[in-house]
Amino acid sequence: MKELNTATTCEFNFEEKVIIDSVNSFLSLNYLHYEIVIVNDGSTDKTLEILINTFAFVPVDIEPNSVCESKAIHGIYYSKQNPKLVLVDKENGGKADAQNAGTRVARYPYISIVDADTLLDQESFDEISIRLSVESDIVAIGGMANLWGRRS
Repeated sequence: MKELNTATTCEFNFEEKVIIDSVNSFLSLNYLHYEIVIVNDGSTDKTLEILINTFAFVPVDIEPNSVCESKAIHGIYYSKQNPKLVLVDKENGGKADAQNAGTRVARYPYISIVDADTLLDQESFDEISIRLSVESDIVAIGGMANLWGRRS
């Protein structure tokens, strides 16, 4: 199976209670060539601070690509702890705009978009790679959500 270089983008706004668990689940994927682009969509809680402190993010001076448009990007950060992690701090523009900002910073050609409270199965990208390797005319692949917990 050909492993594809993949960027996973997740946007957040007020996710301080779940963001670390989500990022750790992304980091546990059994896949070699991927990055995680985490996008702060103008959140005013402590999520950005928690991420910077937990994963030792430092500002970098790179220019976002022009593949699409997004609201102003205030800063781009790379993690000193894990080279797979990228953090984008941007003006609030909503979910689609945050996804565009993540795409503008992604270094890999395949983009996977998930919510900040998503927990991915460790084999997720392997399954996607198999399909994309075998069927070259596929332009999008969706997933199935499994929900755990009590109903209220």
